[in-house]
Amino acid sequence: MTSYCSPRGRGGKGRGPEGGGLYPELAAYRISEGSSPNVQAEVGRLVGLLPIAAARAELTRRGLVLDEKAVRRIASELGARMLATRTRDLLRFRKQPPPPKWRGFAESQGLPD
Repeated sequence: MTSYCSPRGRGGKGRGPEGGGLYPELAAYRISEGSSPNVQAEVGRLVGLLPIAAARAELTRRGLVLDEKAVRRIASELGARMLATRTRDLLRFRKQPPPPKWRGFAESQGLPD
């Protein structure tokens, strides 16, 4: 049995019986919303190359039957994750100290320009 971590309670109707939390064991293997990393990679690759309808048809031809809404959701999740990764890497790069001034061969040998 897989344990479930529900989010903090909010007022209103909420998300319904399916909940809004996550399963930690599945999240450790990057399985989100029922799609494995292999499915996510295949959907992401095909959506990057083809329009969504054509990508869905190709996935169906390969034996992976997903509706258009699922393909769009997986592609959107991947895009958001890639954007977050890119932003994190960019901020990490900006925090680094600048590299030392480059000295050309002539400067390193004490030669005049």
